[in-house]
Amino acid sequence: MRTHWSMFLVLGTLLACKQFSGKDEKATAASASGVATAEAPAAKAAEKNPVGGVWRGRFQSKYVTGSVVGMVTESGDARFVTYGGMQFVGSLKADAGKFAGSLVGYQNHATSDTVSLEGTVVAEKSLAGTFQGKSDRGSFQFAYGPEYDRPATLAELADQWGSVQYAMEVNEKGLFQGKDAAGCEYTGALSIAHPGYNAFNLSFSVSSCKYKGEYQGLATLTDQGGPKSRLAYGVSGDNYSHAGVLLRGELLGSAKARAALREAEQVAGDVVKAANKANKAADDANAAADRAAKAKTAAEATKAAGEATKAAGQASKAAGEAAKAAGGLGKGF
Repeated sequence: MRTHWSMFLVLGTLLACKQFSGKDEKATAASASGVATAEAPAAKAAEKNPVGGVWRGRFQSKYVTGSVVGMVTESGDARFVTYGGMQFVGSLKADAGKFAGSLVGYQNHATSDTVSLEGTVVAEKSLAGTFQGKSDRGSFQFAYGPEYDRPATLAELADQWGSVQYAMEVNEKGLFQGKDAAGCEYTGALSIAHPGYNAFNLSFSVSSCKYKGEYQGLATLTDQGGPKSRLAYGVSGDNYSHAGVLLRGELLGSAKARAALREAEQVAGDVVKAANKANKAADDANAAADRAAKAKTAAEATKAAGEATKAAGQASKAAGEAAKAAGGLGKGF
């Protein structure tokens, strides 16, 4: 299926549209023990990677303007998530104020477009440039999030974490277990991505549901709602990807917090529905345009061109509805 960057607003919601989790005890025991490491005093590298950080900004293209959050570690591992439902995973490299990289996109949990990015970076300030995929191209502008410079420890993760549908408990070594409302079970581990910075590697196994498998990703502690009160993450596996924000245990009993989470998940569902509608309309428009190009007579060409124009109008309207729906999502990372 052709990927539409007009739907670039469709995957890393404030709260995931579909929460999932899993547990594979044999695989996870080995994985968790390998990932979690003993605590040691955090010490920053002598020279920071210019592209490392938590980044917030916007993508702009022919089809859509969308808000995006991203995380890049000191080793260059990168994840960029849109508020509507898309995640891009890959790596970035910087040299002399320039950077470049390649990211694989996930849309509606399945892999989609591969995107190349390049531009300029000012360490701890800005990341700007252009992107190009098979279906669209455009530009982006991000601002640096200072919370990235806060040293992370595994001990500060020890707590209960959850959302409306999802709950887990993390111990002082970064190991965790949990389940969701659909009955999925999971187990895994968080580890410090790089000493001295607020970024964690995240690895876990899913079982007992259709999302079963192994997942890897990144996470960071954010201060929205209180110091280190939320755990924002993005993960992906062979068949699915997922992103969201979990509340620390002390906030889970807040009626206001629960109401906000329910509203966010409802809006996220509306975004996915609108995006699917827009994708179908765009496919119809492309098919009509192909028929017009292959028409053998003037009459056929005229008819097909009319269909293409009508379908393009419907696609544009549907894309507008999806963008409007995405506008109802709150700020994530």
